[in-house]
Amino acid sequence: MNAKSRGISAMTAVVLVLACLLVPTPFVMADVTGTWEMVNDNFPNQTIAGAWANTENDVFVVGYSGTILHYDGSSWSAMSSGTSERLYGVWGTGPADVFAVGYTGTILHYDGSSWTAMTSGTSERLYGIWGTGPADVFAVGYTGTILHYDGSSWTTMTSGTSERLYGIWGTGPADVFAVGYTGAILHYDGSSWTAMTSGTSERLRGVWGTCSADVFAVGYTGTILHYDGSSWTAMTSGTSEYLWGVWGTCSADVFAVGYTGAILHYDGSSWTAMTSGTSGNLYGIWGAGLADVFAVGYSGTILHYDGIAWSAMTLPAVGYNCFWGSAPDDIFMGGGYGSSYGTIAHYDGTGWSTMLFGIGKVADMWGSASDDVYAVTEANGDILHYDGSSWTTVFSNGSNLHGIHGTGPDDIWVVGLYKIYHYDGSTWNDVTPTTTHQYRYWSVWCAAPDDVWVSSWNTAYTSDGLMHYDGSSWTLVYQYEDLDYSEIWGTAPDDIYVATEDDFLHYDGSSWSILSSSSATGVHGTAANDVFAIVGGEVWHNDGTGFSTVTNPYSNPSRVWCDGEGTAWFVGGDSLILKYTYTLP
Repeated sequence: MNAKSRGISAMTAVVLVLACLLVPTPFVMADVTGTWEMVNDNFPNQTIAGAWANTENDVFVVGYSGTILHYDGSSWSAMSSGTSERLYGVWGTGPADVFAVGYTGTILHYDGSSWTAMTSGTSERLYGIWGTGPADVFAVGYTGTILHYDGSSWTTMTSGTSERLYGIWGTGPADVFAVGYTGAILHYDGSSWTAMTSGTSERLRGVWGTCSADVFAVGYTGTILHYDGSSWTAMTSGTSEYLWGVWGTCSADVFAVGYTGAILHYDGSSWTAMTSGTSGNLYGIWGAGLADVFAVGYSGTILHYDGIAWSAMTLPAVGYNCFWGSAPDDIFMGGGYGSSYGTIAHYDGTGWSTMLFGIGKVADMWGSASDDVYAVTEANGDILHYDGSSWTTVFSNGSNLHGIHGTGPDDIWVVGLYKIYHYDGSTWNDVTPTTTHQYRYWSVWCAAPDDVWVSSWNTAYTSDGLMHYDGSSWTLVYQYEDLDYSEIWGTAPDDIYVATEDDFLHYDGSSWSILSSSSATGVHGTAANDVFAIVGGEVWHNDGTGFSTVTNPYSNPSRVWCDGEGTAWFVGGDSLILKYTYTLP
């Protein structure tokens, strides 16, 4: 391909303007049924709000988007919670009896093998949970909600308050404390809850103690209270940060955590600040011993204290936005943000693991085989290659790259900010067409070396649209305003889809039509009768006769990829990773 042949044939372009006939694909009744599962990776960026440790080798943490992680003493792994609700509290009696609570009255139970939803009898947000045994568990939340579990069912208790309650702890079935909004502190004596005088109007978030005469409560503006068995008194914390969690091993070894990475320690006489190593907000703390304490918080932060210092256990926050795979047990996923928080993860059929971290945001991925996989990054403009054992940077233009696709190892196309590149098996060549305006190229898809489609956008809005390469020259074949953040995918030259911020488009080999005037963010499938799309925040599927909506119980995903054997993978905000298993048409 020479420079002369790369110019757009603007004078002879077959331009089909946006005013073309809108021919929506008719909707049909539900054509596919399957099972949804949320499979968050091991290092999600969801906020972690609660922690509980059974032993140093059996630690549970919970957080936003239904996140539940487990630590076995050597590594963290994600657990399937079956919900996308925010989870705030976790507590258990042993490895096969763990409870988690969260938004909309969510209560989950873990029996040692799986998490299942329990009937709570409320739709209020639940924040704290604690108990004395499998048949004596308390949960607290909004509007003074206090629930009790007797081993068979949850029932509502009369709290005597409408204040929000955030934390709960006790020494036994007849000695339980709950704390909450405007300095609220309640005590349960085994028969009823009564209000205590706290001496503060600050919001109290956490409570913990060693015995009925040695209880600590923490809250906003550095509030720390102590109960000696007769009254609550304020302690000098030395901070004005909001404090959310408190836990300890004894009366002379107590920790409190809060905003901007605040961790305080009490040695029996005074509170002192510890170096946490993070500026992110911390929301929960629990431990298994003097030298084995965990603190959790914003963007997936998990810290560990070994008796000497605090250290981070997790990678910085990431989010995923693209897939490619060679088989159901060989799937690559990319994402992240900025120039140094990009990541690539791999799925081996049993779980996700991080392959790369600290690169630029991964915008798109494609491969010809399991040992020939490419990823392109934004900000840095790198093209990365995986040879089956390691990732290396094979090309960089120092600018944003957005899309990649190919027909084989010697025919690969990459598009980005003002540039189109082609790989012929030996070198990467700049094949950007000569144009009047500078284009930002967003997505690329090829059916053959002489059938390549690219979406383009320029600030003049004069010639935005879909460009086609026929093996010799580029032609603007469909003028469409504002094709930034678009995605192209197809099953054949006469079956091509484009997802855009404004519409969902289709090409039948002769003309383009608008299937929907709602925002579309992703499209992928295995054949003309097995196409998934994300349109207007909904998941759509086409079985060859038309699109239908697929009921999705989780948060709205933004991208989709199908493995060809009955599994569709979806990603979205807050590191949402969904797995949809269905029967192929």
